[in-house]
Amino acid sequence: MKTYVIHGKEHDCEEAERYLSALFCDMASDLGIDYGDDAAAWREFFNDWTDALCKDGTICENSYNDLCPIGERFE
Repeated sequence: MKTYVIHGKEHDCEEAERYLSALFCDMASDLGIDYGDDAAAWREFFNDWTDALCKDGTICENSYNDLCPIGERFE
């Protein structure tokens, strides 16, 4: 089974997507970022954010390449 490393801890795919999506939503809320119903803008922002996390080693490359944000705002 493929695992994903986020903040130094291994997660399975489903758990990693939930965890990373929750971190992202919390971060966006803390910063006051709100794209409303613009799912494409949310997905692009998530992609840019995970790219930065991958570059600084917070998440593994598999996390960046494979995981998608989950939740209504991304649909």
